[in-house]
Amino acid sequence: MNVLDVLNAPWAISPDKYAEIRSIYDRWAHGENLDIVAAEERLGKSFENKYRSVVVEDGVAILSIEGVLAKKMNLFSAISGGTSTQLLQRDFALALQDPNVHSILLQVDSPGGEVTGTQEFCDQIFAARGQKPIVAVCDGVMASAAYWLGSAADETYISSLTAQVGSIGVVATHMDSSQAEEKRGIKVTEVSAGKYKRVASEHAPLTTEGRADLQDKVDQIYTVFVDDVARNRGVSSEKVLSEMADGRVFIGKQAIDAGLVDGRRTTAQALQQLKANRQQLLYPNRSAAALTPGGTKMETVKENAALTPADVEAMRKLSFEEGATAERARIQAVEAQSMVGHEDLIAKLKFDGKTTGPEAAVQILAAEKKLLAGKAIDLRTDAPKAAPNAPAEGTSPVTQKVTVGMAAEDVEVIAKEQWKADPKLKSQYSGEAAFIAYSKAVAAGRVRILDKKPA
Repeated sequence: MNVLDVLNAPWAISPDKYAEIRSIYDRWAHGENLDIVAAEERLGKSFENKYRSVVVEDGVAILSIEGVLAKKMNLFSAISGGTSTQLLQRDFALALQDPNVHSILLQVDSPGGEVTGTQEFCDQIFAARGQKPIVAVCDGVMASAAYWLGSAADETYISSLTAQVGSIGVVATHMDSSQAEEKRGIKVTEVSAGKYKRVASEHAPLTTEGRADLQDKVDQIYTVFVDDVARNRGVSSEKVLSEMADGRVFIGKQAIDAGLVDGRRTTAQALQQLKANRQQLLYPNRSAAALTPGGTKMETVKENAALTPADVEAMRKLSFEEGATAERARIQAVEAQSMVGHEDLIAKLKFDGKTTGPEAAVQILAAEKKLLAGKAIDLRTDAPKAAPNAPAEGTSPVTQKVTVGMAAEDVEVIAKEQWKADPKLKSQYSGEAAFIAYSKAVAAGRVRILDKKPA
């Protein structure tokens, strides 16, 4: 395919970019020397255009879709500062197959480009849904063919409220070079077979049949474009036609309100969210930041997700770090229950690898109760026997009476003295031992003495 074939083919690109590129190529195609420096200044971009292959960061493959899209990398791609959709398809397929990649991020800053190759890549992206999460972020411009691709992702975002999205449409141009050739003394005679083979030849003015043929091609491609966007965004083709696909470029919030994108999120934020989503998938019981609008589209990935080597290593590292942190917290909790006299028990519990702070508190309390109980027994064993109560001052044992609660030793002393001092007791009791037993019974509360009733 020569330069004119490329220029005359249908394009899905923003009008201003297409006009600039065509102007450069028109002059170059007609033999003018290309002023590289001037062209770079007009386009605001260096022609030193090296394709950036996919970059993988923590399991997320990042594909850059920059500049004008063309199927192949050539001089055209260099001038436009563009990207080959063939190379993008190749790298996307590699990322999809790579066991170390769990998610794919499309970083887009492109006005669109050739239709050829775009629809194929769009279908490739859409078909990959459910295998790995795919997110597209408009980092400046995502127009025409670039939006065709971006809309195929699971989620599509703008990085700022000045981002430009849309320009859904198709353009084809006919270049009539016959007068220029005549001035140069060139006359081209074409021999063709088939009614429409050269119906829109660049060596002759565009005929009515030629215009109709070009319009038909543009309309067919436009229909495919609209239907793909409807499928990708989950809406009807009628909605796309009425609200999205009139060729306009939507700025920031307009793109969100029209349903072209799911919201606002920078490339860095999207990257972080993909990592967080993966962690939540691997550790479902761990809290994670809620997904912003559009996040529910990724739920189907959970069923098909498989651990990648990167996941295994991340889980191992995370498990080790979390385990170490948890063990330090457990030891500190056990140490907090420390009590004088139980240092050995605390040391044992700290390093058994399982006892928690509350469990340590229970064991320390039980050990302290046991220790205190032992000390109480020792104190009672070592205590001297109680001495009998001394008679009150100015009284003798004989005048004292046995009362309830009196110590057995005191009762016996008082009872013996009373037995000796009161002869009447000998006529009432069979002996001294019987009187002492009676007195002890009184002290124990087992005898109730009733007052005599008056005669």
